[in-house]
Amino acid sequence: METHDNVRWLALICVALVALTALPAGAIATNGAAALSPVDSVDGTAAPREATNGTTTTPTTAPTPTNGNGSDSSPSGTDTGTDDNETEFDSPSQADSVRITPVRSQEPYRSVTVAKKDSVFNTTGPAVLFSLSEPLEAARIGQAPAQASVLSGGRAVLVEYADDAAPAGRQSLYTVDLYFEDGSKKAVSLYARQTAVSVAAAELKEFEGALETLRDNAESEGYDSSDPEALVNYLDWVQQRADLVSGFLGPEAMELVATALMLFDNPLFWLVIIAILGIAGYYLRARFGDLLDIVENDPGRSTRKRQQLQQLYRDQQRAATEEDLENVIGYEATYWADAFGVRDPAGLANLFHRGQHVRSEDGSIEPLHGGASDIDAQNPGQSWLEPVLRGDQLATPQQALGHAKDVLKHMETEYNMGHVYRETLDDVDHLLDELRQRNGRGAGPYAGGDD
Repeated sequence: METHDNVRWLALICVALVALTALPAGAIATNGAAALSPVDSVDGTAAPREATNGTTTTPTTAPTPTNGNGSDSSPSGTDTGTDDNETEFDSPSQADSVRITPVRSQEPYRSVTVAKKDSVFNTTGPAVLFSLSEPLEAARIGQAPAQASVLSGGRAVLVEYADDAAPAGRQSLYTVDLYFEDGSKKAVSLYARQTAVSVAAAELKEFEGALETLRDNAESEGYDSSDPEALVNYLDWVQQRADLVSGFLGPEAMELVATALMLFDNPLFWLVIIAILGIAGYYLRARFGDLLDIVENDPGRSTRKRQQLQQLYRDQQRAATEEDLENVIGYEATYWADAFGVRDPAGLANLFHRGQHVRSEDGSIEPLHGGASDIDAQNPGQSWLEPVLRGDQLATPQQALGHAKDVLKHMETEYNMGHVYRETLDDVDHLLDELRQRNGRGAGPYAGGDD
């Protein structure tokens, strides 16, 4: 029994020694395998691995096939293996190698300039076309007022702008995304301007001379040549005149002439014309018969009438000179007689109307003053009225002007000479108004104090 226990303990000790002896070698082998990658060289061949005992194991390579004479069996006779110093590079994408060339247009309103090769362009006009050196799958513009289309099997791109894609006199930036067949992408910047220019606007330049002539003609007729609506109104006016002239010379005129010829051939038409002329003659005779009699039967009647009026005027003047001035302005007429020698209404009226004149030594007539027109409203007392104002005669210039106003009105109402003295009466009224305003008085023609 003891012998079996000893054998058991001896077996366990042996197993433990074997386990302790094998554990470090396995751990080292495991750590070495984890530290080295399977492929450490550039060409993909296995790199040498360090053995657990410090030695280097050289990897084995497959023998190169030969053709029996010891030469390489590859078709080209060269080594097909990859050199350890050779590095592989990827080829460039289509987006990197594409060449973008703008297609020139014959229209003067469309143009393209290159700001940066293959990436930035300045465009003018509503559309622009580009040719590509690499095939294209799609093109897209994110901004709404423009769109891009692929043409010619992917070898061209057409970019079209809306009229409001660029403000007047300014540029707008648009980005065109180009998608190529190999999956690469390229962004191209377009600076657009004058996108509202159209073919019709360019063609109008050929009619510029005619438009200038139209504007000149419209302006000469009083229309505003800078307003399109005014030019349309001018054209309507010209058309109306043309239609009017055409109506006189066209079918309507021919119809009118034909109708007139038919009427002339109708006796009833002439009877109607004669009746109308008779009625018109009777009306004129009844209305202007007296005047016709004077013209036909008494050519000298108008002359006699004019002479009668002239004689009546002279009679009225004579009557005015025979009337006493005191009958018009009262006892103060004596002051006017003493100062100026006037004793009748006609004399005092003429004194303010024509002024006063004297005969010089050589017999010529010289004026002393011009009447009411020579009286200064600012200082009437220093005018030619001074002789009638001095001393204890008339108290104020307003009183003297009041006498003149009464006499002038008397000549107008009693002797029908308003046509002669009307202007002088207005001048006297104006002087009285100024004196009243200056002196602050307004009660009657004789109101006022000393000047």
